[in-house]
Amino acid sequence: MSGASHNTGLTRSPTSSLSGVERVAYAIWYRSKARLKDALARKDPRAPRNSSQGREFPPEIVEMIIAHLVYDIPTLKACAATSFSWYNVAFPHLHHTMIFRNPSSGAQSPLLNMLSSAHSLGLLPYVKKAQFHNESPKTRFIDSSIFDSRNMRYFRALTNLQYIAFKDLDFYSFAFLGFQKHFGHFSPTLRSVALITPRGSCRRILDFLRVFPKLDDIKICGYRHEGRDHGSFDGFLTPIGGGLRGELYLKNFNDEGLLRDIIVAFGGMRFTSMYLESVDGVPLLLKACADTLETVRVHPRAELDYPASPFFDLSYNTVLRSLEVPLRLAGHDRMVKLQSTITSPVFSEVVVVFSEEVVIFPRNLLADVLRRMYENKEVGVVFCAEKSEKSRQPTVQRLKSHTRDAVEDLERIYGFLACPPLVCSRPVSSFDYSLSKFVPPTRFRV
Repeated sequence: MSGASHNTGLTRSPTSSLSGVERVAYAIWYRSKARLKDALARKDPRAPRNSSQGREFPPEIVEMIIAHLVYDIPTLKACAATSFSWYNVAFPHLHHTMIFRNPSSGAQSPLLNMLSSAHSLGLLPYVKKAQFHNESPKTRFIDSSIFDSRNMRYFRALTNLQYIAFKDLDFYSFAFLGFQKHFGHFSPTLRSVALITPRGSCRRILDFLRVFPKLDDIKICGYRHEGRDHGSFDGFLTPIGGGLRGELYLKNFNDEGLLRDIIVAFGGMRFTSMYLESVDGVPLLLKACADTLETVRVHPRAELDYPASPFFDLSYNTVLRSLEVPLRLAGHDRMVKLQSTITSPVFSEVVVVFSEEVVIFPRNLLADVLRRMYENKEVGVVFCAEKSEKSRQPTVQRLKSHTRDAVEDLERIYGFLACPPLVCSRPVSSFDYSLSKFVPPTRFRV
């Protein structure tokens, strides 16, 4: 009786001022609740109360649930402890990434102990991402000693590795043209490579990249030209003719010659997404991916690099759909000139990107720039907050709430848009998120 009177009170108070469509929605909602309660009440009383069969979801539903939790490790661990079916789905995600810190040689090295432990538990085939971090104050670079004979037996057990990242890798420590020996076993599966402040000539870096013919994504951060080594290309390099179909991420990169060699070595570039910040050779990249580039994100490094000149000319890119700009540059007048170079018939949105620490918009200036961009071509506007994968859900919800509030406050200012700005967030791996704030140290030359 109390439940009936409670429902009556809920349906009476709000519906007096509702439209006809909203009244129908309320009716459907409460009838659905009633049918669900009736179905639960008719459950077979003879079924045992501790039966796990009645509580199990279909595998497809479990996979969908786990897919939303891949960045929430504590929740994944709780799911894995629920039942065997949940454990089987959550287990690969829990061991998806291995992070190696301060690698060193020696039988008692932390790296060797970590690999041997993971191998004894049968975890290495589940690893798809491997990251090598140099955090030791005694050694400036990671060298080839981490790939000694003792460790190689475990590295070869990483049979499903798709992504590998090195911070401070010394390519000079490897024997010339010896990368196939150390990394060749990754070539059937590896799709992404990240090199942070690598030490080596462009020839050695190119030899390393050519080991992976199926490579799609390349990230290089903090690299400066260090020469070409003896035995540079003699003009008879056989192109691989494949790969490079994903994302190109370049930050603080000043070796245009290496870019030209990569184009020759792989028989061209086919990247669909680019992140370019303080990069030499931008026109070369844009022309190389004229027929494939769909999303580009620009971070000009100085006044001379702003699109006042053809330095950033997007007229070549015929399938460009999205232009991403950082919040600190979105209100700059030069962004209007950059957008005016776009001739792609499918260009449809401008994405203003900001980090989870920033939710305050330069309101009037930003709105004025977006209005002028909209006058050039009617496009949608998206405010996208990038968050670290380690951000807890309450933090993400608070971020979205603050962002929506800011956009609602600007409803009058953005009245020129055909529809209100879209607010969203996207997770970024902790490693990649750190790159957005990365400032390379002063490098020495050899």
